[in-house]
Amino acid sequence: MPPDAHPSSAASPARSPRRSSSAGASTVVQLVVGGLVLSLAGIAVGEAVPGAVATPDGGGSGVASWAAFGYLVVVDSLAGFALFAWLLRAAPVSLVSTYSYAVPVVACLVAMIALGEPLQPAVLAGAALILAAVAAEVRVTTGG
Repeated sequence: MPPDAHPSSAASPARSPRRSSSAGASTVVQLVVGGLVLSLAGIAVGEAVPGAVATPDGGGSGVASWAAFGYLVVVDSLAGFALFAWLLRAAPVSLVSTYSYAVPVVACLVAMIALGEPLQPAVLAGAALILAAVAAEVRVTTGG
């Protein structure tokens, strides 16, 4: 054996790092770690913790803050990501890309229905523009 060769390199073939059998598990780990790191960074720079936030009218409800936080985690993050992953498997990428444009429109509708938010003319114009762009993309992509 040459003097500069490592003893184990001649005896065993090169091994690749062990990979997870599930891309979903890897994604979950990335999302959880990213969320924890960003949460800690937010706390470090003085962002409020859910439940400790006072509302503009001075009320401040720990239950309401935690409910909003839970909604963002479950519906906005987990369900949104699951829907996006399913769309990637079930539809052409050009159609899946339109999903990101439609999310703000859905968020405005949820805010109107669930929170009684008023529909401002600028929001209505923006939603119409987004929906027209998505419709144009779908039409071009599907050939319709």
